[in-house]
Amino acid sequence: MIDFLEKVYSIYFMSIDKKKIKAIIFDLDGVIIDSEPWQKKAFEKTLNPYGIKLTHEEFAPLIGIRTIENFIYLKIKYNLKGVPEELTRIKNQHYQQILENKIKPRKGLLPLLNQLFNRYILAVASGSIRQDVFQSLALLDLEKYFQSILTGDDIIKGKPDPEIFIKTSRRIKTHPTHCLVLEDSENGIKAAKQAGMLAVALPTPSTVTHDFSMADLILHDLNELKTIL
Repeated sequence: MIDFLEKVYSIYFMSIDKKKIKAIIFDLDGVIIDSEPWQKKAFEKTLNPYGIKLTHEEFAPLIGIRTIENFIYLKIKYNLKGVPEELTRIKNQHYQQILENKIKPRKGLLPLLNQLFNRYILAVASGSIRQDVFQSLALLDLEKYFQSILTGDDIIKGKPDPEIFIKTSRRIKTHPTHCLVLEDSENGIKAAKQAGMLAVALPTPSTVTHDFSMADLILHDLNELKTIL
């Protein structure tokens, strides 16, 4: 674990040729906004009537996976009476209420977007529901930066399946090998690499224990990316 943490909290270079990058694809949760603590709180509020409180170790593997898929898993694990669709709806209501009061961009995001805006095609590819994604971007006035925004409602299979990244590359008319993905979760990195894209891992305190060995680059924060692109 110590070796892994040292790897995460340093700039880890492999073969990234910035000349071949034409598009940069952002995940939302954990990259644009550091929302995992709020997501955890929304899950806890939903599971509270069942007497379940998720520990950090229990929540960490859920990050980067669509909410409906998480509740299918949690229903089986805890023998929940609620159906996954209804639990997802309740969780989303809790999250939207939290979002309105807590939302703020991840440190370094706005300077980075302003630097990249006129140099690359920018897109969002998030497994979160459409309402959460567009609400988040609207609250921060960020829609203007992105040529494409795809959400969990636009796909059949969530990350680590590469579907959302493949669809994004088609929408922005850019070959996957010319796309660079910014992700904070293991499943996001896996999805990006399976789509044939370059992948930069930006771990948060909630995902620091994820396996980012597939990433082309591991950074501590967004400010470090400004010096590379």
